[in-house]
Parts: sequence; structure tokens; C-alpha cells
Amino acid sequence: MAYRIAVTSSDGSHVDEHFGQAEDFWVYEVEEETGITSLVERRKIKRSYRNRMCKEEVSDCGGCCGRDDGYVSYVAEQLQDCIFLLTGHIGKKPYKTLERKGIASLETPYGLEEAVAKLNIYYRRCYRKNRKV
Repeated sequence: MAYRIAVTSSDGSHVDEHFGQAEDFWVYEVEEETGITSLVERRKIKRSYRNRMCKEEVSDCGGCCGRDDGYVSYVAEQLQDCIFLLTGHIGKKPYKTLERKGIASLETPYGLEEAVAKLNIYYRRCYRKNRKV
């Protein structure tokens, strides 16, 4: 059985973007038994929607802080087929909003390949049993 994950990444091979700065999300399908990962698609977040939801620019990193629940709910809709989000960083409020929408957010310092390998071990040992997948 396969499951889908979303990743905040600048290039599709590193988990190196913060949730609030991501302009797109890389969606992968992970084969549970083998851990083989395949790219499903790269989902762009509409820039107009992104900018409209930004409450305050962060000048030192070019990102945006103060996202409201509307933006996070919009992203959750775009990722509704994913059960995990791998990201470089995510704030408490977006984390909780995504969690309520059924997406578990995980911060990771690893590259995509290593992060997915560790995630798949967790999924097989713990997650699917608790979620009755």
C-alpha cells in the first residue's frame, strides 16, 4: 500500500524550506513495503493567494510571517491526499491547523531520501497501527 507525503523543498531533493515561505509543495508517493518514493507532482501555491494572506513581510529572509488560518486551510486543501508534510520548519499555529486537517507535519534536518526512509520506518511501526490504515 502506498501513501502520499508533501515536502517543502527548493529543488525536490532537500527538505530545506520553511512552511510559510514555500511557494510550492513537492508531492511524493511512498510505497510502504519497499520505501520506494516517486514524485507525483509539484503543486504551486497561487502567488496572489499567498501574498493576500501575508500579514507581515520578514525582510531578512524574504518570507512572510503571521499567516492566518485561511492560508493554512487553503494549503491543507491542496495537500488533502497527503498524510505527512516534511518541512524545514513550521510554526505552532500552522502545525496545529494542518493536524486538525489530518496532515502530520514533521520538521527534519535530513535530505529527502534519508527523511523518507526514517518516515517510512515510523509509518510502518507506529503510524498505521494508530490510524488503522
